[in-house]
Amino acid sequence: MSEEYMDFDRFIETFELKLDKEFDCDDAATSWAPSANGGPQLWGDEQDVFELNNDDPMSELAEKSSAELTMSPDGKFMAVATNAIVRIYAVESKVLTAEFHGHEETIQAIHVWKMPSDDAKDAHYVVLSQDSEPAGADGVIIAWYLDGDGKRVGDTENRIQFEGRFLSGSANALRCDGTQFVHSDRSITTQGWPRPSDWLPQLVIRSLSDPLTEVRRLKGHQDSIKWASWSPTDPNVIASASWDVSCRIWNAATGECLHNIKGADGQNWTGDFSPNGEQIVFAGGSRSGAPHIAIYSVATGNIILQAEMSGLGGLSTPLTWSPNGDAIALVVNGSVILWDVASNNTTEVIKVHSDGSLRDDFCEITSLKWLDRKGSKLLVRLTDHTVFVWDRQRNWKWRLQRPPGLQQLATLSSAEAFLEEKDELLCLDGDWRIRTWELERE
Repeated sequence: MSEEYMDFDRFIETFELKLDKEFDCDDAATSWAPSANGGPQLWGDEQDVFELNNDDPMSELAEKSSAELTMSPDGKFMAVATNAIVRIYAVESKVLTAEFHGHEETIQAIHVWKMPSDDAKDAHYVVLSQDSEPAGADGVIIAWYLDGDGKRVGDTENRIQFEGRFLSGSANALRCDGTQFVHSDRSITTQGWPRPSDWLPQLVIRSLSDPLTEVRRLKGHQDSIKWASWSPTDPNVIASASWDVSCRIWNAATGECLHNIKGADGQNWTGDFSPNGEQIVFAGGSRSGAPHIAIYSVATGNIILQAEMSGLGGLSTPLTWSPNGDAIALVVNGSVILWDVASNNTTEVIKVHSDGSLRDDFCEITSLKWLDRKGSKLLVRLTDHTVFVWDRQRNWKWRLQRPPGLQQLATLSSAEAFLEEKDELLCLDGDWRIRTWELERE
């Protein structure tokens, strides 16, 4: 069916999910998980549902409402940002424990971290929320504090706030020892806007116990930094990927760039460390149109392995290294690819059907993450808010799907959080609800 135009609302109205592949690998058909009841589950089939506050004012610059979801590291509390307001709920009871007002623009990122043990007096958790204008400029990051019961503590009049932007994807903004965090500054692209070196995009390291304190700035990138992450094992290593055709590995203690890697000849978009922190994968584009995805040694900066994916074009974003280190999941043109790093073999595990219409430009994979510490369960989410989960050890699958009759969504936003001890998946969906799904039942 030809389309004269397409936007998000029209995409939702007209999109019908069709898949060319759904986790069927090596000619072995995947089975529906026992808790999936023999097929796709629709919104309404969930174990529990929680409706978000839908009357929070929108930013004047926003076209649609926005929501974000994250969990505290211990799984006790969830932080939900709706438009410009942050609310804290107890995960078990869904009781509201705190509410934060102070942002003027839409909140685009939120983190909840435990305070370093030496500094945990009244405050047990710090909540960092970041707003931003739609154009992609830096926003305001505000620090809020919670006690052990999720109640607000600290000075409510003199908030701690500063400018910056948290980077998305698999980026780990928190140092592995939990004492510092990193964000970007002067983040907007330099293309078409030359500016002095001090105003080029850079990374800022701050103390978690005193967020106003800048520990260090990492300078050297010439264009927008799209991804940056701490090493999962070395508190003195940060890596970054930029549109300036470079990926960098930094000494976070000194600010020195240890390795300036230029594997791709186009813009770099994302990366991820191996679980042991010894290797890193970067993904970017090339002038030929094919994605450039390669693994490098963190110690030397030398290339170790490059993914071979002949016939596939486009960008690779997002991507994520499995917690057990054996495979990297990545997205290329509506397909999820599993890259076995030992054999250098790539396997297509999900492929969304293309009908050649304008809908193809809107049907993207928006979320890709490993849910459990074993690297068994892989989650995939589409623009239409359908969620797929694959247990590759048992070869089970779940599909959590927007009902076909629901043709309007309140928000483009979506997010997921996994309670591994309970095997429960929390999904923030576009109808302004958080659903709880059970992923294990034998």
